[in-house]
Amino acid sequence: MIERAANVILELFGRYRVHATFFVLGSVAERFPEVCRAIIAKGHEIASHGYQHLSVASFNEESFEQDLRLTSNIIGEVSGKRPRGYRAPFATVPAAADWYANVLIRTGHLYENSRYPRSIFVLSGYQNVSHEPTQLENGLWQIPLSVYKGIPMSGGFYIKTIPSVVHHQLIKMSNARTRSVIIYFHPWDIITDFPCPASSLKERLIYYKDDRVLSKIESLLGKFSFVSMEEWLALKGIGLVLFFICLFWS
Repeated sequence: MIERAANVILELFGRYRVHATFFVLGSVAERFPEVCRAIIAKGHEIASHGYQHLSVASFNEESFEQDLRLTSNIIGEVSGKRPRGYRAPFATVPAAADWYANVLIRTGHLYENSRYPRSIFVLSGYQNVSHEPTQLENGLWQIPLSVYKGIPMSGGFYIKTIPSVVHHQLIKMSNARTRSVIIYFHPWDIITDFPCPASSLKERLIYYKDDRVLSKIESLLGKFSFVSMEEWLALKGIGLVLFFICLFWS
């Protein structure tokens, strides 16, 4: 399924000449090194999603650093390029993890993309962070997921539930405020027979299938300009739409 999803995604991005950031689990990179090499060969970025999709809350400072180093070593070995970005599983970083940003810097990461600004509609939990990319005192870039007037619009569940015309308008209004917008999706969002856990009500909401997602993504590609996270860091662009994918085995 991972190879199939990657082929669909890479072909779509190739048609629109778009570069994206793929957040990849270390365990996925181990099992599918050829997928990582194909991603890099097409000019995309690979960033870290941790080794086994464990919540940051399950680590202490030492074990989190070990997990990051393991994942970076694996991705670097299979792709030839060590990851510079990190996305926390479940898009949540607990407030108690006050070591989080420093560990990311120590392990060679330049940015993290794991938190939503305040919104009552976010399923994964939120932290009260800025709507704008912010460089912390230790040098780490904190790039938030996208919310417009309390409405989350970054992707995954929200691509499936927000009508395209509304989603496009939210992006336009956010860009009009000179805000970059994050768009993301997962393999199971575009491959409808992708195996996913769905035991709880929350999981059923997150993982439910919608065969219109791929056409919605293609509509976005036709209307907006997209860059990867590493391209944004090079440009420090304002008003650009950032497009990335979380690619992991569920």
